[in-house]
Amino acid sequence: MVGSDVARRNQYPYMVRSNFKFHCGGSLISGNEILTAAHCFNDIAILTLEHPVKFSASISPVCLPPDGSADSYDGRLVYAKGWGHTKEKGTASDFLRHVTKIVVPTETCQRVFKSFEYQDHMMCAYEHGKGTCQGDSGGPLVAWLVVKSTGPKCKYEQVGIVSWGIGCARSGYPGVFMRVTSFLPWIKMNTQW
Repeated sequence: MVGSDVARRNQYPYMVRSNFKFHCGGSLISGNEILTAAHCFNDIAILTLEHPVKFSASISPVCLPPDGSADSYDGRLVYAKGWGHTKEKGTASDFLRHVTKIVVPTETCQRVFKSFEYQDHMMCAYEHGKGTCQGDSGGPLVAWLVVKSTGPKCKYEQVGIVSWGIGCARSGYPGVFMRVTSFLPWIKMNTQW
């Protein structure tokens, strides 16, 4: 996370970190399921834990958007989190970090990334000097919950998954995230959610 702040202990109890060869983040969506980016492991994936985690004040699932949620979050404040590099060509953070960004309209993302394959199941978020970096992939992009959720005690809903970008927090280039609402039917079909 470039331009980020260190998160408070237990501030994001749904955050998960892998310690494999490639460091990636993820979000706990149930007692034994983690939502992450597929490129971290074999661009959206669900990992099933062998043993469910025990929920507590420091471990709880993130809420997913309720059925019928708006697919557009344009202009909304969102929050990305991760343990990735704190600068381009830097090193990973030992502490969970977070940045605030604003969701950019799809048309703007398509224009910025015209030479890349920007697709409808993607979304962009930007804030000058702040962004995701290597090692943040798979982590959640969340927004304050506007519509009542089906989940327990939800303050945030996960609207995106850290996917890719041009460098790390480069001026004029938003970060690209997988749009969770595009995958809700698939998530429901493949989880206990």
